[in-house]
Amino acid sequence: MKKTLLPAVAHGAAILLAALIESAWLSRLAVHGATPDLVLLWVVALGFYRGAEVGAIAGAAAGWLHDLLGGLALGLHALVKMIVGFATGLLRRTIVLEGVVVPALVGVGASVSSDVLLQIIASITGSGPREWAPWMERAAWAACYNGLMSPVVFWVFLRLERRLQRIRGDE
Repeated sequence: MKKTLLPAVAHGAAILLAALIESAWLSRLAVHGATPDLVLLWVVALGFYRGAEVGAIAGAAAGWLHDLLGGLALGLHALVKMIVGFATGLLRRTIVLEGVVVPALVGVGASVSSDVLLQIIASITGSGPREWAPWMERAAWAACYNGLMSPVVFWVFLRLERRLQRIRGDE
């Protein structure tokens, strides 16, 4: 496999695996209707470590996958994840992701941004919930879940990145 395709294939497989884990196992661990969004967190990590363009492309592709697996309008998650991936890519020079707290806060921020964008766009298109109170409670629980999961996702992401660098260095 060519060196330039290897990261795309590896991260694509990771996004697919995250989507399968979400739909198969994590959907059963819902708290107040909220589950962690591993795909969003992987897109955030891609945007943060690889740049805004990669984050936007990965977000659009991952969002399409999420739309195909989910029940909302096709393209809704693709647009939201593309925007969040691009925005986190813009933050890469202003935030240093060290320790556990900063990745957790980035995960919470991405989760809140994603949920707010999703709610606004769904309301505009007429496919969103009519009342905001239950949605806000679910969004708060999702942000907590994503904040807890983001250090783990970022750790796995960095392990994959190091492995890809070793493979590319060996060829």
